[in-house]
Amino acid sequence: MDIRLSPLQSVHALESFAQRLLLVIRQVLEPSPPRRDDEDALALMALCFTRKEAEHLRSILALVRAAQYRDALLIARSMIEGVALLTWAAREPSTRPALWRTFVWIEDWRCMQQQARSGDLLDPLERNIVEEQVLRCGEPFLSRAAQDALRAGASLPADPYWPHWHEGKSVARIFQELRDVPLYLYVYSATSRWIHWSPRGLGASPGGDGDHPDGEAGAPEYAAAALAAGFQTALDTAARLDAHLHLGFAGRLSDLRDEYVRRLSGEGFDALRMAIGRAQAPTVREGRDA
Repeated sequence: MDIRLSPLQSVHALESFAQRLLLVIRQVLEPSPPRRDDEDALALMALCFTRKEAEHLRSILALVRAAQYRDALLIARSMIEGVALLTWAAREPSTRPALWRTFVWIEDWRCMQQQARSGDLLDPLERNIVEEQVLRCGEPFLSRAAQDALRAGASLPADPYWPHWHEGKSVARIFQELRDVPLYLYVYSATSRWIHWSPRGLGASPGGDGDHPDGEAGAPEYAAAALAAGFQTALDTAARLDAHLHLGFAGRLSDLRDEYVRRLSGEGFDALRMAIGRAQAPTVREGRDA
């Protein structure tokens, strides 16, 4: 935020940007969802992600008001992951969004397997529908172990599918493919110790007593980081939805983005980045697991 502003003033300014963005997103989504082609998986994905990003941004505002700044950063971390997944999917619009959409059958199949293991009665019709859909669209989600078993003529693993829809790739790998994602470096990775219950992140470093975890929960810089990341990711997601469906909000979103950028300064951003990264940089192992 503008270097002439104090950290607390920056928080207030960022809160205003977030609230204004939420107003625009509400107008995008209400009173009824934007019209789209039922076969347009990218439109559905962008719509669902925009709703979730807006919900998360409202949560960040609530946590900042409650001075729970580091937990607000965890919400921002989730938002960064969301916009990264959407961006990655949109780079192959004819295939990747469809993977996201059809993976629901793999999730339903797993739920059904868990119910069977628990002894729950399964609705025969529902079971047939899920199994038919998995047979129809499950092949792209087969894990390497399952593919090897098929080639060898062996039995498939009990669960032959990838854990997630994104081609068996970790979120960290997806960030690597996207390249040059400052929010990943300065917020997503920087919160790794806190979200993964690292001993150092929770204040259990050598000689520590647990009373002083990494960073300061009440530092305004953390609130500013959460609000800035939340604003940017929610705006990017809404802009993608608007551009894909030609909803007519491009001008308002662009104006809001331009005003936001004008309020930033390189020095101010560097100061904010250093505040986030202070004592928070993940270890190599934590970075890989993030």
